[in-house]
Amino acid sequence: GDELLQYNLSEHDAYWETAAILARHMVDGRPQFDILICGNDRIAFCAYQLLLGQGLKIPGDVAVLGYDNMIGIAELFIPALTTVQLPYYEIGRNAARHLIDSLDVSGSQPVDCPLVVRESL
Repeated sequence: GDELLQYNLSEHDAYWETAAILARHMVDGRPQFDILICGNDRIAFCAYQLLLGQGLKIPGDVAVLGYDNMIGIAELFIPALTTVQLPYYEIGRNAARHLIDSLDVSGSQPVDCPLVVRESL
């Protein structure tokens, strides 16, 4: 069967390093991965530039998933970027409520982050 391989390319927001990082995981211009899960849509944009510049097809050769659904941007990708919606308003509202109510509560309050399906998977 197919073996699941994991590459932890980067754990920070250094989107300007995306091309160099991806290049290390390509052999003869071909990616050694099936899907690229990006920490935000800016990183996905940089990855698109590199992958499409290599003549690769998204999602045919490699699928790309973004994160944050940067307003007005993800749908402009060609093909349109599938991404996870980061609910900025709800996060801000919860943070403000926490401060206003002077809540001394440890832990976290989860919020829904829906998948926005477009064309890159």
